[in-house]
Parts: sequence; C-alpha cells; structure tokens
Amino acid sequence: MEATNILPILKKRLAFLSGGKDRRSGLILTIPLCTEQTSMEELSSTLDYLLGIPRQESITGTHTDL
Repeated sequence: MEATNILPILKKRLAFLSGGKDRRSGLILTIPLCTEQTSMEELSSTLDYLLGIPRQESITGTHTDL
C-alpha cells in the first residue's frame, strides 16, 4: 500500500509511529483518542499502512500500542 493512496486518511493522524521503542525494542504505535467520528475502515487502512513501513532489519515482531 502506498501513502498516496490513503493520504487524506493519513493527514487525520488517526495513528502514527512516534519513532520511539519500548523496553523490548518494539516500535511504538500511538493511537490518540479521536474527538471526531472515525470509521473503522479508515483506522484499519491507517494501521495496515503504518505496520508495513518499518525496514525489515528493525522488525522484531513486536510493537506497543498507546
């Protein structure tokens, strides 16, 4: 999936990778509370895209959701 395909959804910042890591070196995925109506389809597309970004050598098989 390419960012250009879901750019309007990504601009809503429904979820994002902060660049930090947890104690197990897993990537931190932040999902802030949304004040506006969010569809599950948009959230699912965002998560699918973000979880596909990390370079292969940085993937440890773990991530922490906030």
